Amino acid sequence: MHEYSRLLKINEKADNPSFTVLSNRSAAYKKLQEYCAAGKDGLGVITLKPAWIKGYVQLVRTRIGCLNTTGALNALKQAQENLSCSDVDDMCNIEEKVQCLLAKGAPKRCDSA
Repeated sequence: MHEYSRLLKINEKADNPSFTVLSNRSAAYKKLQEYCAAGKDGLGVITLKPAWIKGYVQLVRTRIGCLNTTGALNALKQAQENLSCSDVDDMCNIEEKVQCLLAKGAPKRCDSA
């Protein structure tokens, strides 16, 4: 995670932000259950590369991890608006996980993660 942050600083100085490094750091934060930081990076990935499926996958998984079902559904909706049809089809299994959380009574939180 620290190396990803270092790489991001180097890329910022070169005015070349890297969405892949940001995505990897988001995954590292998620593994540490630091969902707020992971979600922030996930949003950054989508801002830098709005047509890249992995950014949405990271964001949705982060929101599932912190039981933010409303946020996860919003990210899925945003993905449907910005991705090709084949990418949206690939996200269907992730949407099923969100729907399962809702069916189990998971909270519908609205927060930044």
